[in-house]
Amino acid sequence: NTRIDFKMRVGSANEINALSILGSGNVGIGTDSPGAKFVITGGGGALSENGFQINSGNGHNGTGVLEINPSATSHIPLSILSKNGQTANLVNVTSFGGTAGNLFSIASSGNVGIGLDSPVNNLQVKTGSNGGGITIQRNSSTNGSFADLMFSISTSDAASPETKIRATRGTNYDDTDISFITSNIERMRIISGGDIQVRNGTVNGGE
Repeated sequence: NTRIDFKMRVGSANEINALSILGSGNVGIGTDSPGAKFVITGGGGALSENGFQINSGNGHNGTGVLEINPSATSHIPLSILSKNGQTANLVNVTSFGGTAGNLFSIASSGNVGIGLDSPVNNLQVKTGSNGGGITIQRNSSTNGSFADLMFSISTSDAASPETKIRATRGTNYDDTDISFITSNIERMRIISGGDIQVRNGTVNGGE
């Protein structure tokens, strides 16, 4: 139970634990019982009360970096960089031994990349195998359940999309229809068997 505490008091305020080092080597700031190697416990919601900063001390030419490494000699699995006017990525999530951003990256433009470090669109997914991509899963096995891919052309972030591509489950998992919706009205549906249904008419496209 050996512990070293660094306490402080400002004026007549109560004495507080500023820093604690346990016999296990765990270090706590704002807590005297850190359950991990380094724990910061704040007293409020503001950064000044509940966070920490990494400053380069070199103005806009400097870079503040947070690195989390599995070992001192490994590649960086997580790095967060911030630099005024920089073109480097803000966030790179990297697999062990991989290159920067090979799992996930956020470019200085705000573009997000999955599987690449230089996304040219708001969201870009790169896969190295057939069948890779994006999955939208509706957690249900009920007939009539559906999942949507929605499109919103609006200046309002809260606008409710009325243009959608919808997958609707039938009785079984492989009995799923795809429909195209505009103005919240279904205009066309591709039945799981292959037929195409347009409004109230049907075009036989199945085998």
